[in-house]
Amino acid sequence: MTWLCFILIWAPEPELTVTKRQVAQGVVEVIAINNNYCDYSVLVDADLENMESDHELPAVRIAKPRDTTVLVTFRRKNGNVWKYKYRYRFVRGNVNKAQHSEDAVYHLPFEQGQSYRLFQGYNGQFSHHSKKALDFTMEEGTRVAAARSGRVIGIKEDSDRGCPEESCRELGNYILIEHNDGTIAKYFHLQKGGVTVEPGDEVVQGQFIGLSGNTGWSTGPHLHFEVYRPEMDGEVTLETYFSLKNGERVLLREGRKYSR
Repeated sequence: MTWLCFILIWAPEPELTVTKRQVAQGVVEVIAINNNYCDYSVLVDADLENMESDHELPAVRIAKPRDTTVLVTFRRKNGNVWKYKYRYRFVRGNVNKAQHSEDAVYHLPFEQGQSYRLFQGYNGQFSHHSKKALDFTMEEGTRVAAARSGRVIGIKEDSDRGCPEESCRELGNYILIEHNDGTIAKYFHLQKGGVTVEPGDEVVQGQFIGLSGNTGWSTGPHLHFEVYRPEMDGEVTLETYFSLKNGERVLLREGRKYSR
């Protein structure tokens, strides 16, 4: 008797795919298939021979969430010989929309009744050079709360590794939440399996979203929190004001302990 064995390998669907399709002789569309719950900004450029684009190149185009978007269309000018070669890069978020609300107030990213020390603040000397990010010392498994309401647009929770070297950066577990002004909050270094929300979830300020950890580039258990504005050339991290127990609205300062 012969036994047949089949192994099924599951691969996650990519958040964004950029590809092409020919819709007629001499007409080609470059399309984006967006499987995420947020916009993606796609910069498209091309080398065209005997063809023209319906958008001036390079062009920044927005791929809408859970949809297929035509980014640019190339059309043959005349004759039978035509060539094209396109290239692209993309970032999560809408670079045309994102603009931090000046009156936005954040809750401390942990649960009410808790207190934690801010051991590295904006432009910190260890890993926050020219970066507006915050690191709170907290034991692994500490409950993390949403600092501001928004929609979950990215998670990672499969890593159980971390080290004090930059080479471990990509091993960090995280949650990304997009706010209604297009800015994005990042909660980083989470515990393996420590994410309690899913992409597409709408979360409210103060909601329990995950467990802190020590994954990625880290010298010890802590929570990294930052808010950034997406741009085609990178993430621009932003200063954020927090509401304290006494009602004050403040920028947090390195070395101080804060209570919620």
